[in-house]
Amino acid sequence: LRLLGAEPLEKEKAIGFLQSLQTGEGGFANDKGTGSNAFTGYTCAAVNALAILGAEPMNREAVISFLGQAQKENGGFGATILSEEPSLDSTFFAVSALSALKVPLERYAGAIDYVLTYERNDGGFGAYPGDKSTLRITFDAIFALNLIGKDPLDKQAAIAFLNGYRKPDGGFGVDEVSDVESTYRAVCALRLLS
Repeated sequence: LRLLGAEPLEKEKAIGFLQSLQTGEGGFANDKGTGSNAFTGYTCAAVNALAILGAEPMNREAVISFLGQAQKENGGFGATILSEEPSLDSTFFAVSALSALKVPLERYAGAIDYVLTYERNDGGFGAYPGDKSTLRITFDAIFALNLIGKDPLDKQAAIAFLNGYRKPDGGFGVDEVSDVESTYRAVCALRLLS
């Protein structure tokens, strides 16, 4: 709706719904179901949606605390505060939420080193040590680095990696045919790399 220059009907209800998903942990759950836990991914979506609607979480400091607790010693972020291992996608979600909250990302500088450890020789990024590069994880890494004001170590290799998913019809795809999700990720990442 933002891209269309419109707002949701009953904007205040949408804001209220999103704010109601903040859990006692400080992050956001996906729904109001019993046993719903806060995840960095849902927190990213809720905080960014609230920012688009011109609102903030009910307890901004609790969100920042939740995300801080999700950060691990190596600089990456876990999916929850109880996650033992960080992941690149959770790191992207956390950095995006912190950016939407206008938190100075220098406090989370370790995230840069964490993300860059997953850069591969082919210009892409893998999800875990030893994993091959994927378009989805490369998008997450480039977006997270961009929010922190950084580029991949080998920017030209990253551009070539992304363009490697281009198909004859002009779209991008991870298989033989183009698809909308791959095209979005590739086009957005290429734009972030100028």
